[in-house]
Amino acid sequence: MNELTIAEDPKQMVWEMMTSFSEGMWSARWCSGLEFLLWKKVRECSDDLTCREIADFNFYSGLAGGWWMWDKDKKSEVFVPLAEWLEIYRQSSCIVIPGS
Repeated sequence: MNELTIAEDPKQMVWEMMTSFSEGMWSARWCSGLEFLLWKKVRECSDDLTCREIADFNFYSGLAGGWWMWDKDKKSEVFVPLAEWLEIYRQSSCIVIPGS
């Protein structure tokens, strides 16, 4: 029987999964709009993700209590609490994201 292991740092795990997805799709560590596109794909159970990936994104983002996004001012990824992220995502609904 296989043991289930849980990452020590759920925030870091979410970041690693997000950058891995971006690298696999676009050969870029953080593709523009990744946070929005990936959130939508996870929520809609996109065929671009396996059931395990969807479960892991949901589990670790829930455990971490947030989601990573690009901060234009810092020119880097930042972790935002879930309530803040949901408001940012809601306000972005009119933004057209390439590949969505």
